[in-house]
Amino acid sequence: MKRLSALLLLLGTSLLLYAGTLRGGFVWDDEGLILRKAAFFREPGAAARILTSPDMGLYDKPTPYYRPLATLSFLADQRLWGLRPSIYHAESVLLHAAACVLLYLLLLSAFGDPLLAFFSALLFAVHPVNAETVSAVFLRNGLLCGVWMLAALLALHRRTRAWTLASLSLYALALLSKEPGAVLPLFLLSFILLEERRLPEDRLACAGFAAVTAAYLLLRWNAIGVLFTTQPAPPAGERWTLVLSALAENFRLAVFPLRLNAMVTPQALGFSAAKAAAGLAALAALLALALRRETPRPLRAGALWALWGLLPAANLVPIPSAPVADRYLYLPLMGFALLAGWGLRRLHDRKAALATAAAFLLAAALGARAFERTRHWRSNTSLFQSMIESDPGNHRARYNLGMEHMEAGRLDLAAKEWLECVRLEPSFSNAHNALGNLRAIGGDYPGAKRHYQKALEQASMDALTPYNLAVVCDLLGERGEAARNYRLFLEKSGGSPEPRIQEKAQAARARLAELSD
Repeated sequence: MKRLSALLLLLGTSLLLYAGTLRGGFVWDDEGLILRKAAFFREPGAAARILTSPDMGLYDKPTPYYRPLATLSFLADQRLWGLRPSIYHAESVLLHAAACVLLYLLLLSAFGDPLLAFFSALLFAVHPVNAETVSAVFLRNGLLCGVWMLAALLALHRRTRAWTLASLSLYALALLSKEPGAVLPLFLLSFILLEERRLPEDRLACAGFAAVTAAYLLLRWNAIGVLFTTQPAPPAGERWTLVLSALAENFRLAVFPLRLNAMVTPQALGFSAAKAAAGLAALAALLALALRRETPRPLRAGALWALWGLLPAANLVPIPSAPVADRYLYLPLMGFALLAGWGLRRLHDRKAALATAAAFLLAAALGARAFERTRHWRSNTSLFQSMIESDPGNHRARYNLGMEHMEAGRLDLAAKEWLECVRLEPSFSNAHNALGNLRAIGGDYPGAKRHYQKALEQASMDALTPYNLAVVCDLLGERGEAARNYRLFLEKSGGSPEPRIQEKAQAARARLAELSD
């Protein structure tokens, strides 16, 4: 296959497959990472603060994420285009298309086989697990990381001093986009060690990548004060069952991309000996491909890329958001696509027509599933409904769906989702707080008080829960209890800069003064 034809097919497939995302809006974490920062992005010193702050720590609680390049791109977008979601989505589609093209060019340069490069890049382009990363604007960090990593490898393959320096710069951009970029030096080192021939440039590259990684870790430490997550680790037994379950689920998603979910709960993962055995068997197969001397170089590269790409998603370090999610697989899927592309290429040597037909039928089936998945990401309501369909026990998705119903005025549907949420997870304070708000709106102040009190019992309660409870107690004539909860709210809010907290704090002080009089 000619290079130009392959590139045009890859570009056309990527752009057409995800063109529908341009009709979508801002969803889920777009609120915290883009919409809620609109005022901040207009401040003169915003860019400097982004480089020295965690992702969501500017107007909200700190997080263990440091991805300034993606945030800077949102700042540039907002100053150039405002808040037009279609442009943000178009950029995500273009980034994914760029990743597919770079993957093709990298494989072509590394292995000199046009068909292998095309089959692999095509399967990566249409894999439905990638639909989440491409469809959600806030997941641009994964796209940027993938593009910079592929560009870094392509530059490094030129094996000159100038291109090696360019590769190090591109690697730094990958790290500043998303933390999993740190697996690139591990992949390079392991691949070099397993290869029989070494070149002098390899030492320079390894030393350079180590130096860039060290500089990034210092920058990250300075910005957020931690190198890894601050999420408390579960007991050893629970951690290893989670690791094995997540491993098996990630392999399943890569090979059989069904029941896709943006937020898989630990309960949905479950644990079984069969699942653990399947995950370990798949891991052993990848290790065998990577370590056997007779393994062809494309297979070894694919196995190593998949192995190192899966490392950040292994839950060896607890993942704050969810133990398994489609977005974690954007990088390792490049390795899995190379393995599948190699299989199709070998089949092409024996039966060319069969291999070509199989490649395009497989791409069509995966593409149809990916297109269907993009429709779930067009609104919060469709997204949270898809999460519940995939995992009916996902209490957080039910809470989020209830919030969407509430904002749309569908109060009965909101109450239904929140009641199911507290049934699934009685200690989930946010749902109790939301039910309290709903009861208060309806004039059921005793019912509101019961839910607020349940929310107040939880360590993870919403900052406004004491204030809401105080207001309800005030309305019930329980002034002493109202005063105690106003004081508790002021104590818990701790001078938060969040506008809604500041507004309520001012009201709480004024009411306390009235109660004292």
